[in-house]
Amino acid sequence: MPDSPEQLREPFRKLRESLKHIEKNPPPEEVHKLRIQARRIESIASALRPSGGRKSRRLIKPVKQLRRAAGGVRDMDVLTGNALSLRDRSNGPSLARLLDYLRSARAKNALKLLKAVDRESKMARKSLREYSRLIKSAPRPSHGLAHSSSSARPPADPLYAAVGELIAELTAWPAITVRSIHGFRLKVKELRYVMQALPESDKAFVDALGVVKDQIGEWHDWQQLAEVAGQAIPGPQDQALLEEIKKMARKKLRQAKVVSNAMREGWLTPSKMLPNSVRKK
Repeated sequence: MPDSPEQLREPFRKLRESLKHIEKNPPPEEVHKLRIQARRIESIASALRPSGGRKSRRLIKPVKQLRRAAGGVRDMDVLTGNALSLRDRSNGPSLARLLDYLRSARAKNALKLLKAVDRESKMARKSLREYSRLIKSAPRPSHGLAHSSSSARPPADPLYAAVGELIAELTAWPAITVRSIHGFRLKVKELRYVMQALPESDKAFVDALGVVKDQIGEWHDWQQLAEVAGQAIPGPQDQALLEEIKKMARKKLRQAKVVSNAMREGWLTPSKMLPNSVRKK
């Protein structure tokens, strides 16, 4: 684990605080923060799972439920923002109907989030405190991958091991296509969150992962908007707006493929997957 367990425990503390202050109609930034905090904790917990086992999965389960509920609200916030960006090109009845649909969906999802918070937040806060104590009390392993089976050596840090495994998965990922790119993004996000929990990670690499995450995310948002719009405004009079949305989705997909392939070629090598202090060993 990182030299300071407090650094690893900080996301758990922040999420516990966030769960105390969820508003009835939570603003977009609050929902986004909740979702990111939950996703970061899930990634860290997944990396630490070998040391936590079944208990780890049980403790993280309510956090996952809250993250999914927050995701429904966050999706509608992002899709609404994308739809509003089309006003200069398509500011007619079709766009107005789509925006009404998105706002209604947002309100329904916000209600689901509040119900999830009422149902899960008490258990989630308890689980987060318990998981935080689990991290604090865990024996501090050596950095990097263990290079001896001797019982006299401390075990390898599971976070560093997780980085290596995620790097290997991304390196072996098939060609980036419309079918594979979203799964690629999920792995990129997981790797980035785990590396952010390590104090010596290469900042440039973490930043490169962030660019890929964001670029693929933009494509996914426009693709999702195209699917939602196809259901919300399916009439012949709406085809111009639907085509404009699909056009943006295609553009974002091309951009996402470029940055994804550039990151794979430039960064996904064994020499980049561990902090400097580990690579020197």
